[in-house]
Parts: sequence; C-alpha cells; structure tokens
Amino acid sequence: MTHILLVDDIEEHRYLLEALLQGNGYRVTAADNGQEALVAARRDPPDAIVTDALMPQMDGFALCRIWTQDEVLKNIPFIFYSATYTSPEDRKLALALGAMRYLVKPLEPEVLLGELAAVLQEWAARPMPGLVSALEDSAFLALYEAVLTRKLESKLVQLEAVNRRLSESEARFRATFDQAAVGIARVAPDGAWLEVNQKLCDIVGYSQEELLNVSFQAITHPDDLAVDLVLMRQMLAGERHTYSREKRYLRKPGGAVWINLTVRLVRATDGSPDYFISVIEDITEKKRIGEELDRHRNHLEELVATRTRELAQAKLTAETANAAKSAFVANMSHEIRTPLNAILGLTYLLQRGAVDPVLIERAGKIKSASEHLLSVINDILDFSKIEAGKLLLMNIDFSLDHMLDNVMSMIGPRLREKQLELVISRDQLPAVLKGDATRLAQSLLNYLSNAVKFTERGVIGVRLSKVEESPVDLLVRFEVEDTGIGISNRQFEHLFAAFEQADASTTRRFGGTGLGLAITRRLAHLMDGEVGARSTPGKGSCFWFTARLGKSDYTLDELAEAPMVYELSVQALHSGHRILLVEDNPVNQEVAVELLTEAGLKVDVANNGRVALERVRAEDFDLILMDIQMPEMDGLEATRAIRRIPGRDMLPILAMTANAFDEDREHCIAAGMNDFVAKPVDPQQLFGTLLRWLPDKSLAESAAAVVQTDVRASAPGPELSTIAGLDAALGLKRLNGNLAAYARLLRRYAATHVDDMIRLRQHLAAREQEAAHLLVHSLKGASGNLGASSVQYMATELEVALQAGGDAAWIEELAGGVETELQRLTGAILAALPVEVTPPVEVDWQTVRQVLDQLEPLLTASRIQANEVFEINAVLLGAALGSPGAALAQRIESFLYPEALECIRQAREMHTQLAG
Repeated sequence: MTHILLVDDIEEHRYLLEALLQGNGYRVTAADNGQEALVAARRDPPDAIVTDALMPQMDGFALCRIWTQDEVLKNIPFIFYSATYTSPEDRKLALALGAMRYLVKPLEPEVLLGELAAVLQEWAARPMPGLVSALEDSAFLALYEAVLTRKLESKLVQLEAVNRRLSESEARFRATFDQAAVGIARVAPDGAWLEVNQKLCDIVGYSQEELLNVSFQAITHPDDLAVDLVLMRQMLAGERHTYSREKRYLRKPGGAVWINLTVRLVRATDGSPDYFISVIEDITEKKRIGEELDRHRNHLEELVATRTRELAQAKLTAETANAAKSAFVANMSHEIRTPLNAILGLTYLLQRGAVDPVLIERAGKIKSASEHLLSVINDILDFSKIEAGKLLLMNIDFSLDHMLDNVMSMIGPRLREKQLELVISRDQLPAVLKGDATRLAQSLLNYLSNAVKFTERGVIGVRLSKVEESPVDLLVRFEVEDTGIGISNRQFEHLFAAFEQADASTTRRFGGTGLGLAITRRLAHLMDGEVGARSTPGKGSCFWFTARLGKSDYTLDELAEAPMVYELSVQALHSGHRILLVEDNPVNQEVAVELLTEAGLKVDVANNGRVALERVRAEDFDLILMDIQMPEMDGLEATRAIRRIPGRDMLPILAMTANAFDEDREHCIAAGMNDFVAKPVDPQQLFGTLLRWLPDKSLAESAAAVVQTDVRASAPGPELSTIAGLDAALGLKRLNGNLAAYARLLRRYAATHVDDMIRLRQHLAAREQEAAHLLVHSLKGASGNLGASSVQYMATELEVALQAGGDAAWIEELAGGVETELQRLTGAILAALPVEVTPPVEVDWQTVRQVLDQLEPLLTASRIQANEVFEINAVLLGAALGSPGAALAQRIESFLYPEALECIRQAREMHTQLAG
C-alpha cells in the first residue's frame, strides 16, 4: 500500500485530506509542522510527502530544503499543497528547492488524486535515484528572503485590518454597552463596580460616578445579600461558572426594585479570577403583573373548585335520581306484578270451576287484559335494564327448532283467531346453536306480534337465513314479512326509537307501548347484530334482525338426551353400587335420589361438604356426586380434602353444577374431580356419566336389576301441561316418568321456595352475601330440575347480578321479577295439584312402634332407605304423632337424619303408647 506523509498545521484541512487519501487506498501518516514531519519520515519513510507551505516551528520551504539534501529522503518525491500564498515567487522557490509539484488549494479531489498519481509515476520513471538541488545557499537565501518579506508585508496588512475591525468592534460594543436595554456591569472579585452602563444607573437611581464608588453589596437588599455571597464564593472556587436569580436592589431615591441577575466570572490568562460580568434586567413590573395573575389564578382555581363541587353534586344528584328511578321501576314492577299475579291465578281458578258460558267469557277477557298488562310491564322493565346496561345475555346450547316451536305456540292462537296463514322457510342451519334462545324468541315474537296486529288477511312469512359463517360462529338473519297496512317513509324515521309508534294519534286503532321494536334493536346489538325494515304502504312490510350465534359441540340427540339411550344407560347400571350424594337443596336431593334408587343404586345423602368429608373418612363408597356451591364447605374444598385421605385418591368424584363454563370445569379438575353432571340433571347424561366411572362389573348386570314401578307415566296430565313457565314433560323426564314423584316434588317446590325472595332480602339486609348467593343458586337448580324454566332463567340473571356485585336497585328489580313469577308459578302448581285430603286413620300403636324401631337404625346409619320406609307409613305416622310427626316428615324429606332421630325421641316421650 502506497505510504503518504501529510503535513498541515490546520487540523480540519489535515483531517479532510487524510480521509480523502485513505478512502482511495493510501496509507497516511500525519504531522502538523516540518519538525514532526522529519521525525516521522526518518522513522517510517513514505512513498511521497504532501505538505502545506506556511506552518509554525518549521515551514514547508525549510522542510523541502532539508528533505532534498538528506541522503535518504531526497529519493522521495516532495509535493506542496498550499493556499496561503500563491505568488510566482512561492512556486519558483518550491520548484527550485526540488519539489515535484506546487498545488494550490482548493483543488477538486479528482484533480488532487490525479496529480499525486502522476507524481508517483513520473518519479518512478526518472533515471536518477533522487533529486539534487541546484539552488545555492545565496540564491536560496535571496528567494527565501523575498518570500518572507512578502509574507511579513501581508501579515502587516492583515494586522492593520484586524486592528481596524477591533476598533470598530470596540465602538459597537461600547455603543451596545451604553445603550443596552438591560443593565450591564463589570464587577471586581471583591464586589466593587468597575464599569457600569447607563441602563443600570437608571434602574438603581445612581449616576455612573456614584456607582463606581460603591460595591454591589451596598445596594443589595439585606434579605437577598447572603445568597449572592454564597454564589460568588462558589464561582471564585471554580464550583460553578455562572448563576441567575431574582433579587432586589435598593434604589437611591428610596424603595426597592426587583431585578433578574445573570452573572459570569471571567478569568485571566493564568486562570486567576479577573472580573464578573453582570446582566441586570428590571422585572418589577413583571413581578407586579405576575402577582396579579397569581391572585386571578387563585380566584380562578376557587371558581373551578366551586364549579367542580357543583358538578360533582349535580352528578351525585343525577345518579341518585337514576337510582331512585331504577328503584321506582323495580318497586312499580313488584307492586303491579303482585296483584296481577293474584288476578291471573284467581282467573285461572275461576275458568276451571265455572260452567256459565258468560262467566267463562268474562274470565277469558280478564285473563287477556291481565296478560296484556303484564306484557307492557315486561317491556318497560326490559327496556329499563337495557338502558342501564344490566341486561345479561345467556350463551347456552339450544335447539333452533325448539325455539321456533315455542314462538309459534305463543303466536299460534292469534294467527288462528285472524285466520292468517303462516309460512316458515330457512336455509341449512345447524340444528343446535349457542346463544340466548329466550331473547331470540322475544325479538322474533315482537316482529310477529306486530305483523299479526297490522295484518287483516293474507300471509305472514318467517325466514331464517345464514349471512356469514366462521369456524366458531355464524351470523343468522331472521325476517318476518306480512301483507298488512304497510308503513310510510315519514313513519320509518323514528320506527325503532323508544316509545315511538307508526300511529301515535289519540284515535289510533292499534295499541302497544312503542317499546317492542326498540327492545328488538337493542337486543340485536347485544347479540352483535343489526335491525332493519322495508315497507310499501297498503301492501305490507318486512322486518329483520341479525344475531351472531355460536356453533355447538352437541348434536340434537345429545342435546335432547334421547330416551332410548337413557333406558339403555339405566339398564346397564349395577344395583349394588353405593353412591354418596352431596347436595344441600332438598328438591335437588329428592330428584337425584329418585333417579338413582329406581336404577337400583344405594344412595346416601350429605347436606354439605363437611358432612361428606366425615362420611368418606368412615365409610366406603363407589362414587361421589358432589354439588359445588354449598354452605359450611363447598364442593371444591371438600374434594381437595377427600383427595388427601389415604386410599381415596382414585375414588370417582363427579361435579354436579349448573355452572358448566370452561373456567368452572377447570376449577373442578384442579380440585381433583373426574367429570361433570350438568344441572338440571338429565337422566341420560347422569347415567351415561355414571357408566364411565363406576367399576366395570356394572356393565355385566342384566336389565332385571332395574326396579320398575307402576307409577310410571309417559306424559304429564293436562293440569300440569297448561301451566305457563313449567315444562312438565322435561321435568317428568328427569324423574324417568315417575308422575307421582314429580307431583310430590312440585308440591314441595311450591311450598319451600315461594318465599325465597323474602329470605333473599333478609340476607342482603344483613350483608350475608354468600347466603344470598347460595339461596338463589339453590332456587335456580331446583327450578331447572323440575322444568320451571321461567323461574330458572330469571334466577340465573339474578345470580349473575349478585356475582357481579350489582347495585341494590338492579338486584331488587331482578328479585321482584323472580318473586312475581314464583308466586304465579307456585300458585298455579298448588291449584293444579291440591293436597289430597286423606280420611282419618285408626292408629295401630304397635305398628307405629315397629315402624319407629325400623326407622331408628336406618337414620342412625344415614341410609336412604329411611325415606322409603317413612313414605310407605307417612299417613299412619302423621295421624299418630301429630306435630312431632310433621317435623319428622320434614326432616326426613330434607335428609336431616340426626334431627329426625331427635323427633322420634320426642315422640316417644309424648306418647306413652310407644314405651316398651
């Protein structure tokens, strides 16, 4: 690599030239004067030298003379590259001394690189090994003297120009100093004024002569002086270079002036402190304005604080008013629903018992009017919940056909009454979907009700179509088209607004609240859908809404729990297995016990997790059915405790819960449970799950082990089938068709749960949140098991609200709805299933004593057979024991066996006939 020695006293020039040469493949050594260049060249001879002319210590001309006379260096080409002097004498002297080139700055990089390459090529082609200078000493000195003289003359010209500029600068500085808009001063290290301008004199009210005879300390406000002295000491010690601060000067006329002071220390060439430069700005007016602004700002802050308090109070007032409105709506619902429930119930009884056609017709009109009023109340409450963001949608598996059947069954009588034809068409949609079937039916029913209302003759069409589909869900469009009166464009504008109707005149033909379409729109939005309509006056209308529904993992058979599969499951179970049922709700206990005992299984009952834990420690069971939410110890805690018992780690534990979401299942698995049985309990699911976890010998037993009774019925009677909100067929199915057991459980349900909302309010008033939640959870489970679907749905909403920590007005609104529906449903149940009056029974005390002797060991061992023995002899025991007998019945039915033993002890003490 070609080595170039670069010599230039200006660092920027040297840096740029060095970068240029290195960037083009040269190796560069740099020096900033002739002496350094000689040392570097003798240590590491280059291939060429490029040097400036004018440099300190040894310039380029002196370096060239020494270079060309050195025995080693004279064989290396010498190039001048200078811009300081460009006269012919400079070039002549350089070439006379033996330089190959005298290049003048600035020069284009390509030209410079070309000249350097040419020099190296020419030098390599020379026959002589080096250049011997022909210039004699006298000639050199003459030329050198001429160059230096010219340099000196040029320097003198430059100095004169510099002096002239300095004088001009001094004049400008003095003018600036004297006429500056701020005070400027030079101050000695001891604080004496050395030089001041007129502005400073104006600020402090002193003349220049007066100021120069005092120090700055003399005119500084005493309260501000200490800080100045500390800052000055720090500057003199080199701890800081400058400072700025606000302070006060004492004016000669009197008073003080606020200034902004900036100070900087100037040091001499030896580093010692020379003087301070001070810049002083009068800020008295700024301070006054600032203080005034502060006063205004403080006043503004007071105004803002006052306004904020007023807004907060207004917000609180609005929230209070809104809460009062919600409470009013809830109370209104309760107050209207309670007498309305009585009206509907009494009307039902009146219709059943009446024989007079006129009376029957009038009762029917009362019923229709009451149902209309109930629908109005429901619309208002639904809209209120939607507006408050408190309407919660369910996301459960449902049969699309079943949902449509429910809607058609509700709208069917009105269609037949007006002799309208209904046509239903649908795309290929899954038979089972996930979503809120109740709200879908409500939306569809709103459209159908309007279609029937506004159509006198013709056809009403219902169409279901698929708009879009993804791997997990699909968007479904529901349309209702009629041939009615139609709607004008002017009426379309507010069609889906709340409390708006197409005909709002006082003479309108059609009734309604104007909420149905608004509710449908809000429900569609909650289901990630939209609403719309089209209409032609006189020809009809088409209303539609869309809803995003999830895809289900169940087939229709799995969802419906096919009876044939159920029967096979029952027949496959072994009658000898022992099951521990852990459940706190009496109705749920009896449903499960009825199913399991009919299959020949031996069932023991524990009312909570703590009792179950004690039983499992002391006894052996083949399987445990474990509820999750129970008092004292819940199912998860009990399962974890059971798994810690030696030898119980493989005992099958199945969760019985209505909370069948993924996170609930994960909690159950984490606690050590093996599987799930969803509530309400479906026989096929229950027995299918039992088959998976009971020992294999259960599959070898014949169907003969299953106990068949003569109380089995294939369908509920008309007195149950006509009760609104009760799916009697589903409830009967859960009991394997045992109509007598189903009727008994319905009576018990009506008697034990009718006052649940009263108890709920008592728990909430006492801040017993867990007890309140358990009560609603129990009501939901019992309602689901018996097919009380309306109460089950409303109790589910209430449970979710309690879990979410909903406000009191919301809770009361939901509780009022549950209470009204419970009162209506339980009244209808008791009216349809009156308690049978039994004739007096002659007491056989010996038989009573034998029954009690049989019951006591069963109760002591907590055996479920105690319930069977008692049920067979219930009439006899009730007639014989009186109030202890009633208490005994209640406790045995609730599986409170220790308490039942206490009742028997009391009965023996009361009746001497039982002694011996």
